[in-house]
Amino acid sequence: MSKALRSLEYEDLFHHYQPIVDGQSDVVYGYEALIRSRAGIGPGELFQNARQCGELYRLDTLSFEMAIAFYFGGERSPNDRTILFVNLLPSTLAHPSFPSFMSRMEGHYVRFFDRIVVELNESTEEANLWSTPGFAEGTGILRASGIRLALDDTGEGASSLRKFVELSPDIVKLDRYFAQGLTESGQKQRVVNLMAELCRNDSLLILEGVETEQDWEMARSLGVSLGQGYWLGRPGQLPF
Repeated sequence: MSKALRSLEYEDLFHHYQPIVDGQSDVVYGYEALIRSRAGIGPGELFQNARQCGELYRLDTLSFEMAIAFYFGGERSPNDRTILFVNLLPSTLAHPSFPSFMSRMEGHYVRFFDRIVVELNESTEEANLWSTPGFAEGTGILRASGIRLALDDTGEGASSLRKFVELSPDIVKLDRYFAQGLTESGQKQRVVNLMAELCRNDSLLILEGVETEQDWEMARSLGVSLGQGYWLGRPGQLPF
């Protein structure tokens, strides 16, 4: 077994949390949980190795549960109502064991479900799963439990708009490409403004990859609801 997968046995995995900031008030709306390994293995390599060794579902559900347990188990202010963003793969939602996994999660964490957003990524390896009955069942289970859905990296894949229509996500995360040099690009400004209009009534729009004050100010003026990126806060330990 690879070093990456052995790390699951030895509890080398943990999470950093990156803030997501409200575009109107500039206060923290929530945090995205990002998996890390004390063995020095990057997230991409970790998940790729897990996929190759048939451990992908195990890794993904373990990361999901760990992130939730740590976030809601901390000694923060009782008035804290920030939202936790956690990633899940389409293959995890379509897995035969996912309903029983969520049933167990509900037994432990149901009181927090209204503060959880599941991010779904449009990866090329799992593009065919979005139209399967298993994926539809998985998203239905999450929604029925009160967990909201986010479409991650929107604009990166060719079928992003189709997924936006079919999934009707609660939150749309616009790919970081559109934040880079936003102030100088009229074309990017038009795309961001278009997405803000599309999301106005039914979804919150998050612009990822915000790295300068100027681009953040431009994004807010174009109607972006929320922002994420190094300018707004780097991944790290939670501020208990």
